[in-house]
Amino acid sequence: MSLEDYREILQRQNKFRKENIDCDVVFKIGGKTFPAHRFVLKARMEFFEKMFEANMKETKESVVKFDPEIVSPD
Repeated sequence: MSLEDYREILQRQNKFRKENIDCDVVFKIGGKTFPAHRFVLKARMEFFEKMFEANMKETKESVVKFDPEIVSPD
């Protein structure tokens, strides 16, 4: 695949996220919500890979809440 192919994939993934298409998890931080795709998060960061492992409660939940005093919505 070319660099342009990768850019197109990322642009489409971002479009899907912004339009809440096939998002399988929502993060709530304070009064803000952030729809996301678990697969993309797991592929990008080990933190999310661990969070969504089978033994974690976040694996079964579609809404994950973060304490706004620990995680900033910005």
